[in-house]
Order: sequence, then C-alpha cells, then structure tokens
Amino acid sequence: MARRRLLSDEQLAPFWAWASDERAIVRQYTLSRADLDLIAKKRTASNQLGFAVLMCGMRFPGRVLDVTETPPAAVLAFIADQVGVPPAQFVTYRQRPTNRREHVAELMAVLGCRAFDTDAYRELLALAVSLAQGTPRAERLVQSVIDEARSRHILLPTRRAIDLLCHRARARSESLLQRALTTGLTDETKNSLDAMLKIAPEMTTTRLTWLRNASQSPAPTNILGLIERVEFLRKLGIDRERQQAIPANAFDRIAREALKISAQHFAEAVAPRRHALLTAATLSLESGLTDATLLMFDKLMGSLSRKAERRSQEKAAKSARDLQEKLRALTGACTAMIRAREKHDDPFIAIERQMKMGWSQFVTFVTETEAIVAPDQTDPKAELLRRYATVRKIAAAFLEAFTFKATPSAKPIIDALDVLKALYRTGQRSLPAKAPIRFIRRVWRSLVIQGGEIDRKAYELCVFFELRDRLRAGDIWVEGSRQYQDFESYLIPEPTFALLKAEGPLPVAIDTDVESYLAGRRAGLDREIEEVARRADQGKLDGVDLTGGELVISPVQASTPPEAEKVKEAAYALLPTSKITDVLLDVDSWTGFTDCFTHQRHGRPPDNKPALLSARHRPNFSKADCRLCPRGVPTRKMEAASSWQQCNRGKFPGDCLGIRTVRGG
Repeated sequence: MARRRLLSDEQLAPFWAWASDERAIVRQYTLSRADLDLIAKKRTASNQLGFAVLMCGMRFPGRVLDVTETPPAAVLAFIADQVGVPPAQFVTYRQRPTNRREHVAELMAVLGCRAFDTDAYRELLALAVSLAQGTPRAERLVQSVIDEARSRHILLPTRRAIDLLCHRARARSESLLQRALTTGLTDETKNSLDAMLKIAPEMTTTRLTWLRNASQSPAPTNILGLIERVEFLRKLGIDRERQQAIPANAFDRIAREALKISAQHFAEAVAPRRHALLTAATLSLESGLTDATLLMFDKLMGSLSRKAERRSQEKAAKSARDLQEKLRALTGACTAMIRAREKHDDPFIAIERQMKMGWSQFVTFVTETEAIVAPDQTDPKAELLRRYATVRKIAAAFLEAFTFKATPSAKPIIDALDVLKALYRTGQRSLPAKAPIRFIRRVWRSLVIQGGEIDRKAYELCVFFELRDRLRAGDIWVEGSRQYQDFESYLIPEPTFALLKAEGPLPVAIDTDVESYLAGRRAGLDREIEEVARRADQGKLDGVDLTGGELVISPVQASTPPEAEKVKEAAYALLPTSKITDVLLDVDSWTGFTDCFTHQRHGRPPDNKPALLSARHRPNFSKADCRLCPRGVPTRKMEAASSWQQCNRGKFPGDCLGIRTVRGG
C-alpha cells in the first residue's frame, strides 16, 4: 500500500519555484561585483549567462537548475541584463551538459554548498523532529525544513525526498511525544485511565464525560463540584511533571485532540496512543478544572462584593429617607423648645404637644434616629460580614485542594492561608495570638481589628479578597494551574531538551559542548583584544586617543545627513493624522489588552473603552505656588509654561476644572 503523502506536488511546487515579483527578484538575484568578476572569466556569452543563472538558482530557491528547465522570463532578463548578455544565449547553454556539470561543481566550491547526502538528511531530520512537535501543519514544517536547508547551504533534493523526510519526522515526533507521556506509567494507572472510558455503577455517564461537563456558574455548590473533579483526577496518580516533558504547544495539541475524542473512539485506539491521549486529557482537564475553580472563586468574591455594595447603597438611600422624616420631627421639637423658652413655658409640654407623643415615646424616637446614623450602616465591608456563610461553605475544601505559592511581597498572605487551613483542619474557632496581619490594608483594618482583638470572620474575608487580588496580579500562583502559573513554567522544559539531545544534533547555531564553546569564545576574545591593542599602538582606533597613557574617547557625532532628515519629515507629512485613542483602539482590536483593566470592586472589564484609553495622569498642583489664569483658575507658576499641558479654558497650564489631579503626569 502506497504511503500517504503530506503534500501533493502542486502544494510543494511553490517551495521550489523561482522568485516571481519584482521586489523579490531584485533582492534574490542581484549580483555583486565579485560575482560579476567570476562570471566574466567564462569565455563565451552563453557560458557567462548559464553560469550566472546556476549561481542565482543555487542561492534561491537553493537547488541546481534541471537540464531542461528555463527560469521565468523576468528572472532570466534581470540576470542577463546584469551580465550584459542577451537572454537568448541561455538556449545555447542548455545544449552543453558538460559545461553545466563543471559549472555546478565549481559553484558548489565557491558558494560552500553541499549535496543532500546522508549526513544532510540526518541533520535536517533531527531538526524536523524538533519542529514537528510544535508545528502540526505540514506546510509550515516543510517551509521550516527548506529554510534551514538554505541557511546551511544544502541543495534541495526532489520534492518526494523532502516529503518523505517530513513524514518520518512527524511519525518519529509523535512516537517521541507518546513515549515521554507514557514512560513509567504503572499497570494500575493504565487500568485507571481505561476505566474512565466505562460507565461507573453510580453514574449514568462515563467518568470522562462527567469530567468534561462541569457547571461554570459561580456558586458555592459548583465550586465544590469542581474541587471534587480535581481531587478525582489527582487520585489517578499521574505526575504533572509529564506535562513538562514535552513542549507546551505540543502538549496543548495532543490535549485538544484528546478532549474532542469520544469514549468510543478512545476505546478503538491502540494502547500506547490511547494511554498517551488519556494522560494528556487528564493533565489538561486537571489544569482546566483548576483554572475554572479559581475563576469561579474570583467571580464569587466579586459577586459578594457587588451585592454588599448594592445592599449598602440601598440601605443608605433608605436611611436617608428615614433620616429626613426624623430630622423634620426633631427640628419641630427643637423649634417648640425655643418658643417655649421665649414664652417661659414648660419645654417638655411643648415637645409633647408638637410631636404628639409622650416622653417615653420621644426617647424611643431619638434612639431609632441614633441607629439610623450609626457609622457601620452603609459600609460595604460591614455588609460583607453578613455574607460570610457563603465563603465558609467553600473555604475548607478550597484551601485543601490547592497549593498556593507567592513572591516575597505576598508571603504574608500565604502565611495567613496556612493559619486558616490549620483552623479548618483542627476545628478551632479562634485565631492564634500572632496571626499574620501585615497584608491587611487600611480599608479592612478597622473592621478586622476591633479593640485590639482580631475578628475571625472579617479576617477570613480579608484574606480571601486579598488572595483574589494577588492572583490577578500574578504575585500568587497555584500549582497545576495554567492561567495562574509561575513565570518559570514558560521556559523550555529540561526533559524535552534531554530527549532532543539524545535524538540527534540540537537545532541551535552554537556548539552544544560547553568546554569547546567556551574555548572558542575565549579564543575569539583574545583575537579581538590583540587587534584592539595593535590598532591602539598604531593610533588607528576611531574616536579613541591613548596619548600620554590616558584614555580619551571622542563623543559620537550625529551621522544623519540633512538630506535624510528632510526625507524623513516629508515621509511623516504623508502619514494621516490619528488620535492616540484611535491608535490604541486599533491595537486593542488585535490584542484585547483593555480586558486586563478590570474594576477594583466588581472585577468586570471597562464598558467604555474610549474613555479608558483617553485617561491620563496630570501633575498635582499646590495652592501655595499657584497664580490665576485669565479665567480665574489656579495655575502652576512655571518659567516655561509650554512644557505643561495647556489650560482648556485659558492660556496657561493648570487644572482648569479645579479638580485635584494625581501626581505623575
């Protein structure tokens, strides 16, 4: 049975084709002075043109011209014009195969090219194996192999040879990835993976389906359901280091394929591939469910904050209405007391007559008014304490399920999490005497620390809200998470490096032996030092003078000619005038960077992106050294007023709206 090809001849043809557009022709086929001198040594005009065409073809597309092949007319005309020979002479050159063979051998020596032999095949195959791990598309893999062959001056072979090389590289790469994922798996683990494809007795679906179909609604019960799935995956005993054994993009590709396959198709796969796919699916699901749990925790805390803020606003509005009624009544009572004092009447009788209530009722009325104006009635943080039960439902399972790590600045929060975890394990209710409090911000401090004592509910809520903020900032990360992971995880994994090194030469442009590399660098440094010393003795160092044993370096002068500055100004004048906000909106449409700016309270991205991108910091002005602009607005005294943002209403810089601005600008 014939092997299925990666690409057809029609798909491979562009990689072997000559340059076609005018700019590429000029870039690839412009001959240097040395090239023309070498070409001029050929006796006949046809040999000169044929030699030049062979030279250009061996440079790009990087192959030897076929015996019956003629370059495109535009390419042939461009080369012939440089050589000074009519293009028709190439027909005569094609009739002399002996000259062609001699010219090819000469050009291989001059250009440093080599044929596609066994050594070249092994070099490109080793490179292709490493590239195939992260390049699933065949076109990109073929293009990368051809580009590497050109950079190493390896003449391109036939299309079938490159296709076969890339096909073997992909097969070897897949085998390498499968071995990296499954090597060391015990029979018990493999049986547990296979059991995920079967319907469990207590369930109506397979475990794999149950893991895939997790609710994403931010609720305490759903968070507990996600944590249950994460713990089930961890009990399978698959080490997360297996994910680091292969490149991240290769793992993501295998995991995406595994998560799309149904349980029936999994069962049909052969054992090595099936276990590799299930291993990738397990690790990917664990990371995905971990991220989903942390994201749901983030949303839940944001929801609690929004509800507390909304409730406090409603209570503030209701308190204002109630307070107005009571203030009107109290104002009337005070007015009655004033009139009674003026008429020398009994003020108590006047109050009872004005408010139409007895003295005991009046005392109760004043007590109710004091409750309305209590300081904690409209505080959102105080309102959060009433929702502590929601956080308590998930706190114990959440803290036990994940391992948090942090930078030194966020270490106090990790210590506080450890304290809470110990409390939930032992069932204690009171915090230890020396609980970490350095992370508590001013907005929380009055609520957490009351009378020198720490309130556990407020302390716990403060810890979880600080944890959410530091997870967003990246100061805290979670083991096993993809979204909240350490920066070090983005580096090349060491197991992959070891496997690639064992497979063949590494695809790097330096010597991989550290001793020979350092020796070569030392030798090169010694040569440069000797050259600098020789030129210094001869006084030939540009801009450097060592006369009298002192080092004097001349300042670098501007090297841009005035003509170039004029051309630059003319080019800038042709560009359309765009507002910086419009430019940022275009960049945002490509990258979506404004989604990183979220509200401090509710965590949602901005609704009005132009307003966000128009915001800027302005200097903070002090009244002590300000004067008035013609509009009567305070403005800063400056010798060079043009260096400040000009006033919107007057002629002088300043804060035209009288708003205290943020220092920075």
